[in-house]
Amino acid sequence: MKYRKLGKTDITVSEVGFGTGGISKLMVEEDLQEQNSAIGKAIQNGITYFDTAAAYGNGKSEENLGRIINEHSSDIIIGTKIRLLPQQLEKAYSETIESVERSLDRLKRSYIDIIQIHNFISEDRKWPVPLSISPHDIFKDQGILKAFKELKKNNKVRYFGITGLGDPKVLDQIISTKEFQTIQIYYNLLNPSAGHTVNHKFTAINYNLIIEKCRKIGIGILGIRALALGALTNDTNFLAGELPLLSIGSEYNMDVQRAEKIKSILTESDESISETSVRFILDNDAISSVLVGFSKENQIDEITNCSGSPKINEETMKKIRSLWDTDFQ
Repeated sequence: MKYRKLGKTDITVSEVGFGTGGISKLMVEEDLQEQNSAIGKAIQNGITYFDTAAAYGNGKSEENLGRIINEHSSDIIIGTKIRLLPQQLEKAYSETIESVERSLDRLKRSYIDIIQIHNFISEDRKWPVPLSISPHDIFKDQGILKAFKELKKNNKVRYFGITGLGDPKVLDQIISTKEFQTIQIYYNLLNPSAGHTVNHKFTAINYNLIIEKCRKIGIGILGIRALALGALTNDTNFLAGELPLLSIGSEYNMDVQRAEKIKSILTESDESISETSVRFILDNDAISSVLVGFSKENQIDEITNCSGSPKINEETMKKIRSLWDTDFQ
């Protein structure tokens, strides 16, 4: 496992981080033996960064992570997130403080390394995906940012950041304030716009090279949705029911179709689509860690082996870029 500095913070993280969200299910369910085994394996393979959120399993992810992680090395870095509901936004300051206090209890820790906003961010809370907040909710006198600063002052959190989802123009405004030290960025082989230029034909949301903007400011970047909810794996049928949409234009069924075209390029490759997808993110040295949700222990070796691997060769990338240029047509 290789390690990278997280922006201008004093934190160094593993190139692969362990995501504990509800989609992968492992950390929000009740198989305690599998949870213990998977986290032990991840630490053995060099993973030091674990990503969770109050909303994952209604706190179950934090609870399970806290139960296990404190038995291991003190070098473990934990990032969690707060998500405020519309009825909580009037009291954003106190609701943020209370949410973090509950997370600390579940994690069995005296402080959190990184606390992040989990909501989408848009102007006036207007966004096609629910649970959007506005810059006003963040920066107002009794807003989320003030709560984060108070928590830092009281040694309850070390650093704070945002999830870079929502209106790209508003996200640019947020990062330009230089108030946040970290950001989670949507970036994968199916929507590379956070790190690569895309043209007018591209129909997924355009994140307008936000990675480079964050790098210049010194904001630590964590890559999310590396495997596009599983579209960039060899098992695209493991999800059932209504799937969460994080990024406009990247609906799961559409992404599965796009991924098939990526797979056709990789037919002569010795590695899986998952490995190529993770390597693609790590090829961008502005990204400190790629967060991957594991549903089973036996998936961990494949992904952690991507750390330190050679970059995707230029011939393959040229073919992939041609798909981006035609919007996968």
